[in-house]
Amino acid sequence: MGKIIKQFNHIVLLLNGEFPKHNYPLSLLKKSDFIICCDGSINKLEKFGLTCSLIIGDMDSINNYFKKKYKQKLLIIKRQTDTDLEKALKYCIKNNLKKIDILGFTGNRDDHYISNIFTCFEYSSKINIKLHSDYGSFFFINQNQKFKSYKGQVISLFSISNNVQIKTKNLKYELNYDNLDYLYSGVSNESLSDEISINVKNGTIMGYFSNRRLDGKNI
Repeated sequence: MGKIIKQFNHIVLLLNGEFPKHNYPLSLLKKSDFIICCDGSINKLEKFGLTCSLIIGDMDSINNYFKKKYKQKLLIIKRQTDTDLEKALKYCIKNNLKKIDILGFTGNRDDHYISNIFTCFEYSSKINIKLHSDYGSFFFINQNQKFKSYKGQVISLFSISNNVQIKTKNLKYELNYDNLDYLYSGVSNESLSDEISINVKNGTIMGYFSNRRLDGKNI
């Protein structure tokens, strides 16, 4: 694959974890105009009825049929020091792709799930990353941002540095340029409105926004 010239409106990176079932991540997949598959995730995407624009990885989990079918779309990177997710993120950054939605990052192996989260945390300063599962979405926040919400939505905030200051508006447990002492200190807050704001200084935090109500029903 050569260097990308065109900028796309909706770029999805599909990892080879649990394929989404919830309407929201599936809607992102359907409206995407550039789908990047990490290795064997093309098997699941084809079963869903969609095709991809590019396949990135060492090709250790893609079957031979798809290797032949997509031979013009394969970007084989054997570098074992990087995960397939890192290879894909580096490709996006190199090609000046501004933002991506990541699906399929959960399931199968818990260590991969955790690794995917912290890899995205590491690269979030270089590219706008959002991760979406069947249960919610992760956002990386390093400034003042407003988010659409609903009353009772579960909001969790994660900081890997206790130097980061966080101010919130319209959450049940407000922060006023406070620090989170531990990685888990901001878990299970709650929205009080249809819009919340989060202002972050001195670093980046990760916010998790549930797409299920407190009673367990989908929104």
